[in-house]
Amino acid sequence: MDNLTAPLSGTDKDKLTAPLSGTDKDKLTAQQLSNSPEETFAFGASLGRLLQAGDVVLLVGELGAGKTQLAKGIASGLGVLEPVTSPTFNIMLVYQGSNGRILNHIDLYRLDESAQLEDIDYFGSLESNAVSVVEWGDKFSDALPAEYLAISFATDDSGVNVRSFNIVTHGPRATQLFMDWLDEVSDRGLSSETSSGARS
Repeated sequence: MDNLTAPLSGTDKDKLTAPLSGTDKDKLTAQQLSNSPEETFAFGASLGRLLQAGDVVLLVGELGAGKTQLAKGIASGLGVLEPVTSPTFNIMLVYQGSNGRILNHIDLYRLDESAQLEDIDYFGSLESNAVSVVEWGDKFSDALPAEYLAISFATDDSGVNVRSFNIVTHGPRATQLFMDWLDEVSDRGLSSETSSGARS
């Protein structure tokens, strides 16, 4: 078993099993369905309430897959009161949340090469005293942070507004965040249809 697998449902946490090797104990995967934009927003808000300074969330998916909708939910969970829009043309927008929390909302879609990340102080932003949410976060494989929570989006054949999330943790902080998110989703009754499967 290369890594742990679980659905995003608090009731199924106990189905997590230990890896054969301790090297993968901080990598979990899960799949989750969202049946509407409102549900995607709610999932994001439940995550946002848990995020702390220095946390990085990478959002991956095609145009219109739901990345910005989840980011808006995350911003709401962080206590951001102003409207949140896609930073495609600005590359990065910064929002003030509650309790001194700051959100860096970054979109790498318009960048052509990883060298351009220096121009926007990308690495400094990820290491700052802020939460960073990065759309198209997998665009440059040579620029991935050491620890992050990755959420990949795909449309689902079961409905026009249905989205499938694939969630992968990288590092101990992301794994703890994932586990806390399971509790948050379960407590707020947001758990919907889930599935799980092994990843290599």
